[in-house]
Amino acid sequence: MCGSLILNRLTRGLAGSKRLSEESIKGDVSLKRSYWLFALILLVISLLYSCGDDGTPTEPPVKYGWSTMSSGTGLNIYGLWGTSDSNVYAVGSEGAILHYDGSSWTEVAYAGKPSVALRRIWGVANDTIFVVGDYRHIIRYNGTTWTVSQYPATDEVPADAHFRDVWGTSGSNVYIVGSQGVTLHYDGSDWDEMPNPVGTTLLTGVWGSSPDVVLACGANGTFLLKTPGEDWDIIVDTMTDNLVLAASGTSQADVFFVGEYNASATQFGRHTAIHLKVITNGTIGTSADNLGAIWATLVNALPDQDLNDVWAYTPGKAFVVGNNGTIIRLTYSTLSWSTMVSPTSSHLRCVWGSSGTDVFAAGDAGVIVHYGPQ
Repeated sequence: MCGSLILNRLTRGLAGSKRLSEESIKGDVSLKRSYWLFALILLVISLLYSCGDDGTPTEPPVKYGWSTMSSGTGLNIYGLWGTSDSNVYAVGSEGAILHYDGSSWTEVAYAGKPSVALRRIWGVANDTIFVVGDYRHIIRYNGTTWTVSQYPATDEVPADAHFRDVWGTSGSNVYIVGSQGVTLHYDGSDWDEMPNPVGTTLLTGVWGSSPDVVLACGANGTFLLKTPGEDWDIIVDTMTDNLVLAASGTSQADVFFVGEYNASATQFGRHTAIHLKVITNGTIGTSADNLGAIWATLVNALPDQDLNDVWAYTPGKAFVVGNNGTIIRLTYSTLSWSTMVSPTSSHLRCVWGSSGTDVFAAGDAGVIVHYGPQ
């Protein structure tokens, strides 16, 4: 073992220094102190460094933490998505789209830029990206051009409807949810309005585990489930009456929801951090045919802040961001959370990462923070 090797050498060195002090430097107190200081330095080195199998010293483990990045804008940022740690997009107020190339953030110039807030961004690859925003705006990127469109006002999608989230599995299977109970589906050619059982209730988040198993969330503790061949159905639950803002997961049995902090609710219901397992016997269906759900609340001593977004990065674990710079890591298996040291006090609105050790979060006034090696 390397530690033993260093200590053995240190012991032999000290023995030599003792003989030297007895034979050659009798009475020289300052020189004796120098040898002991050298010994102390060797001891510190042995504690700081580990060793490989061949007994040679190796570098200590990498430390990770959050640090601020320069976004180049003072506009609010509401959505993040990317394909890698060197290809990340952010969207925000006044039609802003930013791009990170691994070195710096720059604003993307594109034709027809709207002066509305862009709320969320999602894609399959760098040539298939969707952005949604206020007043029915949809922006698509094909790898070369950003194309701006505005969904036509209809009875189901009124003129003042705001699109709040977008998610899909391919360029021909995309879902949008928003205010006024908006639920849209894109099949690669056309957008279709989907009936939902909650009327004009605000819907704020959408995420799915497969092309036909999709969950949505929103105001008043609303949870919806879309299953193969079926319309949206309400998942009955009593976990919260709060506004649920975002959803993310790794499978239908591993979905996180986060939302507002409601100070006027009972102690149990003030925070919104929930984990859902959709349990089925064979084929997934509605509550009448083999659908069950295991709900777990993750509210024990959570910060008294709105939790604005969640990104699940591995089964049972997720990063969550919220108001006043809140950054936490949730773990379902232990129903626990840990507050992470945040470099900002600004409200954080979105979070996304390429891995559990490479995570971006962003929010008000153009703040962007990054989790990685320090």
